[in-house]
Amino acid sequence: MQSRLSVLVVILLSATVGGLLVAAVPRLWQAAFHHAKLCNYKQIMMAQHSYLDTHRNFPPGTLPNADLPPEQRLSWCVDLLPHLEQTPLFEQIDRTRSWDAPENRVAVRRVVLVYLCPGSPNQ
Repeated sequence: MQSRLSVLVVILLSATVGGLLVAAVPRLWQAAFHHAKLCNYKQIMMAQHSYLDTHRNFPPGTLPNADLPPEQRLSWCVDLLPHLEQTPLFEQIDRTRSWDAPENRVAVRRVVLVYLCPGSPNQ
């Protein structure tokens, strides 16, 4: 009788601990994604300040190009690439052409992970 009671107590304790673990795992994933987001933000901010040190101003919202309407211009993300250790990608981009120009299609398809939100469903 006493051994059955001991087995029952062990089973109940195991179930309780298992339930707590199941509840904790999503929180751990959420904390990990939050930390990764903060690291990405920090890298972007450090790159912006590196750009500022080099050019004495922050990158413009779009790269100046009188031949292109604003919605077709390349964004500030392109100017930060060399400061994010993405110089080879930066050199592949034709900055005089629109982001969707054939000359830029290969470069535009490359994913720069620091610009993505970790854990987002679209990844």
